Amino acid sequence: MKFNLKELFDTDIRDIVDKNSKHGLVGLKNLGNTCFMNSALQCLSNCEELTKYFLLRKYSDELNRSTKHGSGGDVAKAYYDLLRELWLGLNSYLCPTDFRTIFVRFVR
Repeated sequence: MKFNLKELFDTDIRDIVDKNSKHGLVGLKNLGNTCFMNSALQCLSNCEELTKYFLLRKYSDELNRSTKHGSGGDVAKAYYDLLRELWLGLNSYLCPTDFRTIFVRFVR
């Protein structure tokens, strides 16, 4: 079932995240030459509608798991996991090792 765009726009990000979480104000550790990746991830993370789309797991219904040129949804799932830590977690910084490992596997 496809997501309802109106529902996404009508949802307030504060209704998704816990009041004690960091609300996306989390640093990403440089893993050696990952400063550009981290900058891009921080920018994407602060695109509120995109973040709501992932945190509400709307992305999972639209994954194309069958294409031979894709990741089978692994990159999207890794991005979701990272967003969950950025927006719902309590840490002030994260090491995006898991995301980087999965991302690198599919961009080479």
